[in-house]
Amino acid sequence: SPEEFVSLAVEHLRSGKLSGTARALVLRATTQVSRNALPALGAQHLTDVLLEPAVTELMRSRDPEPVLAAQSLLELLGEGSTEAVLRALLGHCEAGIMPQPCVLRTIADIANARPAVGVPALKMELLPRLMPQLGAAKGEARVACAYALMHYANAVAQLVEERGERTATSGREGAAAVGLQYGS
Repeated sequence: SPEEFVSLAVEHLRSGKLSGTARALVLRATTQVSRNALPALGAQHLTDVLLEPAVTELMRSRDPEPVLAAQSLLELLGEGSTEAVLRALLGHCEAGIMPQPCVLRTIADIANARPAVGVPALKMELLPRLMPQLGAAKGEARVACAYALMHYANAVAQLVEERGERTATSGREGAAAVGLQYGS
C-alpha cells in the first residue's frame, strides 16, 4: 500500500546507509507514490510523515540528485501544506547567514506556486534576512538569491492579478520595468 511504501521510504532515508543516487531514487519514488496517494492519504498526513525527512535530505546532501529529488517532494508537500513547508524551510534561514541555495530555490518555487501564502511568508520572514546578505553573495548563492527574488516578484504579480488590484502599471509590467524576468 502507499502508506507502507512511504513508511519504508522514510525508514531507509533515516538509516543513512543509502548512497546519494539511491536516496534520490527513494525520494523520487516517494514523490510519485505520494502524488498518486494524495486523495487517499491526505495532504496533512503526508506532510506530517515526509516533511522532516525531505528537509533533512535537502540540507544534508551535497550531491545534486538527492537535493533536486528532495525539492520535488517538498514542492508536492507544499501544494497541500504550504505554511508548514515554508515554516520548516524558513527555520533554516538564520539571520546574518546566507541560506543554502537549495533552500532559497525551494522556498521560491513553493511561494510562486501558492502566492497567497508564499508572498506574506517571504515578505515577513525571508526578505529581511536575505536583503542584508545580497552584497556578500557570490557564485551559486548569488544565482539562488536572484532566482528567489525573481520568483518572489512573480508571486507578487500573481497575487495582484488574483486579487484584481490593478493599477496604472500592472505587477508584471512594473517588475519587468525594473529588469525582472518572468517564467517558471
